[in-house]
Amino acid sequence: NASPNSRIGKIKAYYEANQAAIAAQEAVAGAQAEADALKKEAEDAAAAVEAAKAALAEAEAAAAEAPDDTTLSDAVEAAKTAVSDAETAAKEADDAAAAAQTAAETAVADAEAAEADAVEALNAAANKTPVDEETRAALDSLLEGKITTETADTSGDETAGDEPAAD
Repeated sequence: NASPNSRIGKIKAYYEANQAAIAAQEAVAGAQAEADALKKEAEDAAAAVEAAKAALAEAEAAAAEAPDDTTLSDAVEAAKTAVSDAETAAKEADDAAAAAQTAAETAVADAEAAEADAVEALNAAANKTPVDEETRAALDSLLEGKITTETADTSGDETAGDEPAAD
């Protein structure tokens, strides 16, 4: 186990920060996909409102031509309920889409912060700074599978956690 201030400790800190940055980028993709899907649902809900309003207008026109037909007046009331329900659903869809977009924007900010932390940790571990992308990619390739993060051992067995040692 290397000291956190040693070169190996700093490289491990970079690796862990970089893994966090990668996970944050994956979270961005998931959050944006969710936001896009909910935006589409909100657009579909808005179209449903317009369709319900058109159906209401048709029902009202038909009822105006035959004011004594209770079936048509019932159809108008049903169409009004459909418009109200569609508007409620559209509002809920808009709210969900807005919340998802906010979550996606937060995920982007988190990913940017995680990437900045990874770059800071990389530069702390490097002999020459700033480290270019080619060197970073080479280091990432070398580290892949070589460093593992330890998990908390709650068994009390000090021999648990057979992670390979970082070189």
